[in-house]
Amino acid sequence: MAQPELSDELIAQIGELLDKHDLLTTARLCRRWSAISRQELNSRFWRDLQLDSYERLLSFSQLRSSSSSTLHDLTFKTLTINDRPASSYVDGSDFAFLLGITITESAEIELQSASSASSPSPFPWSTLSSWVELSSLSVTATIRSPDIIASIIVSLPNLENVCLDVDYIDPLLTPYPVESGPCRLRSLQLRSRGHTILSWLTVLQTSTFSLQELAVEIACEDLRPLQEFSMKHASEVEYLTATLHRSRFKDLIPCLPYFGAVVGVELCLRYSKGSYQRWITAAALAIDAPFIESFDVYVPMLPGGLDELRMLQISVQECFSRKPLEYEGLSSEVVSISQRSWV
Repeated sequence: MAQPELSDELIAQIGELLDKHDLLTTARLCRRWSAISRQELNSRFWRDLQLDSYERLLSFSQLRSSSSSTLHDLTFKTLTINDRPASSYVDGSDFAFLLGITITESAEIELQSASSASSPSPFPWSTLSSWVELSSLSVTATIRSPDIIASIIVSLPNLENVCLDVDYIDPLLTPYPVESGPCRLRSLQLRSRGHTILSWLTVLQTSTFSLQELAVEIACEDLRPLQEFSMKHASEVEYLTATLHRSRFKDLIPCLPYFGAVVGVELCLRYSKGSYQRWITAAALAIDAPFIESFDVYVPMLPGGLDELRMLQISVQECFSRKPLEYEGLSSEVVSISQRSWV
């Protein structure tokens, strides 16, 4: 007499009781057990989807598109996609596997080999807008327009952290309703490309978002978007980090007086030419923030060694000793200047 088959419901209940080793075993029994075991593995153990090379990206894409695949409607906490170093050119079809996948916490998309300054990265950016639980997003790519990034940010109600290193083929922005903003955005990090997104944030009403942390890398990028943003929204920022790959203090210093609520400023100088003391003291004098607690500066190795570093520290401390700080007597503790060997 044939034994009755277990129902899918009973198999699922059994799957909930199994550990990772047992689930990996049952996933190889048959198609029914495989589907339920993989779903259980995904929900309990496979929480991070790491596709950090083109080969892994292509392998997972082919697995998902296979007619015998049991990987359906998957949910992950984090997603990492990186197309380096590509043995073949990645195209849009390689990302079809994203349909039916949900990311609940963070997504990091880094597409360098698949794009150029004149060709957009072949990624289905609209997919990101459907991951409404996403709280952190990092994008390195070439994108057709900053409107795409703006639309994604507005579509994600829980998004708090954004990091961008983006080239835009058409940098012009379509006017957005000023009342539509990234209400929960708290931290924005801009690498040396893609400062255009600040132009979109500038036109938004201050009531639509309150940025607390801003980090910018400065090389050849046009800093007018940063200057305009500073005049409108810098008064809400509490922590400012500026990494200079070139001596662009002339463009940065006009922004600094608007950061009146800042409590921490960090300057990282990653270039080896020019006068550090002149520009660092000018930056210190430009800051008008009575509640500032730290002014940290990182410079390349100085020719004069520790003696030159000590003189630079004293010079900047004198700038803060003249300021009416809320915490009187702590001006000497605000400043920290350190050498780094990154140049």
